[in-house]
Amino acid sequence: MYSRNLESLFRRKKLRVGSRIRVTRVGKSYEGLLMPKTDVGDPDSIVIKLDSGYNIGLKYQTGMRIDKGRNPSSKSLVQEKKYELGRVSRDLLKLKFDPRKPPISMISVGGTIASRVDYRTGGVYALEDPREFLHNVPELANTVNIKHIRRPFTKMSEDMGCADWQEIAREVARDLNSGMRGAIVTHGTDFLHYTSAALSFMLRNLHKPVVLVGAQR
Repeated sequence: MYSRNLESLFRRKKLRVGSRIRVTRVGKSYEGLLMPKTDVGDPDSIVIKLDSGYNIGLKYQTGMRIDKGRNPSSKSLVQEKKYELGRVSRDLLKLKFDPRKPPISMISVGGTIASRVDYRTGGVYALEDPREFLHNVPELANTVNIKHIRRPFTKMSEDMGCADWQEIAREVARDLNSGMRGAIVTHGTDFLHYTSAALSFMLRNLHKPVVLVGAQR
């Protein structure tokens, strides 16, 4: 939570969590979205999410200016008419894949990689559409031709069991046997290695790549 002084300042400036703000100090400005403040840390530090996606904390000091931010340029992905906190607008999901590239499938089964952050609350929610995270990696369109994107279920990896591994294996096998040149499985990070081991026994005589990817290192 922010300190009473900052909360009062935000009210006077008509700012709230999620507002675009500009903080200026010592002749340098920082602009982005005002983030919620956790219960730990300095309550007099302002946390904003820059357009680069990184967060920055700025200690509130005398002489610091806090104003409403300017609307991003028309070329920015975070312009107000296309951007909603924690959600991707539909017109940002229209990736065009090169049909000359090898066709592959993408199977989304949950985890952080298939989640979004609601910056108003700090909570994490499952994506409504697995394509939502593709706007972060548009370079995929230059490498492969994703023909199918499916979500057989959505779970955090620590909640998965044998039945879930079987379901993933069935989905992958169906795609590989129907002409796909490979499959990407987006998965929770913590127990990804268990799923990888299980699939290594369930998917026999593989001659096409099956790639499991998570969000965390």
